[in-house]
Amino acid sequence: MRVMPVFVLVCTFAAGAVADDAARQIFEEEYAASHGYGDLTAELSMRLVSKKGRVTERALRLQQMETDGSVKTLIVFDEPKPIRGTGLLTFSQVLAEDDQWLYLPAIKRVKKIASRDRSGPFVGSEFAYEDLADYQVEEFTYTWLREEACGELVCDVVQRTPLDPFS
Repeated sequence: MRVMPVFVLVCTFAAGAVADDAARQIFEEEYAASHGYGDLTAELSMRLVSKKGRVTERALRLQQMETDGSVKTLIVFDEPKPIRGTGLLTFSQVLAEDDQWLYLPAIKRVKKIASRDRSGPFVGSEFAYEDLADYQVEEFTYTWLREEACGELVCDVVQRTPLDPFS
């Protein structure tokens, strides 16, 4: 009788480890598919909806360039007028800490974003500064949670947890 509970625990742990390996593999495949492009340019819109239903629209441009060992990203806001010209420059590096600088045109200053502050909100949105930087698969742990319907497809739901305690 004592052997059976231990056997069940071992099987459950092994199944969980296999599922977590599959979760990591999902992100490794996503990373491979979303890198290797060299550079890109995009015009984007951001729609922010407050808890009270107030909508704020923002227009921005994104330019990104891959180089050996890093991804450089520049985001510049075009609308609304109060934040026009605000820019975020990010150097995401594979083997080193990322660097980020925020340009604030209203005061004509550049502010370096400290590593400990990267989890703070970016220009009043739900995004954090770190959300706008490139990532490495090794910076996270992955837990496979379940499969879920996504329209006509079936999707894997994976929890990604940062290893950085300041994230």
